[in-house]
Amino acid sequence: MKAPVAGLLLGCACGDPGAADHSRVEGDYRGPAGSRIEFIPLGEPEATPRMLQMEAESWELRQGQRWREADTLALWAVSREDGLWVDEGQLLPANLELGAAGRGVSVVDVGERETWYGVFPEVVTVEIEGGRFAGEAAFALNVGPIILTVDGAVLELAGYE
Repeated sequence: MKAPVAGLLLGCACGDPGAADHSRVEGDYRGPAGSRIEFIPLGEPEATPRMLQMEAESWELRQGQRWREADTLALWAVSREDGLWVDEGQLLPANLELGAAGRGVSVVDVGERETWYGVFPEVVTVEIEGGRFAGEAAFALNVGPIILTVDGAVLELAGYE
């Protein structure tokens, strides 16, 4: 007599590849405090660089070849309540899923993004409706802004530390 075989049904908990990844946290995309990003205007690789120093409560933008000698262009207050706010404008909503929106900012793309510096595999791209940052901005995981529109000029990452 044969012994009965117990069957085991294993289900795959595999997610739908097109489903939203709810693990994106705004703090992972705004950039670490104390870091500095060097930008060049889009399509102008020979232009004088602009450097953004990101601190916990402020962002400072300068233009020049070296930080110490560079001209200060702006100093903005930063708030991290319900997203990333700079100069009283929201640059990142708290929810970073595709289609999410905040006050005057919408997530328009999530995924890989190429800049002059290189390719970043995990980027949240937003469209900002008004203020000094009106236009496109893109934030890379653990880096911060890699594309930033400031006063109508689109700036692209050229280096960071």
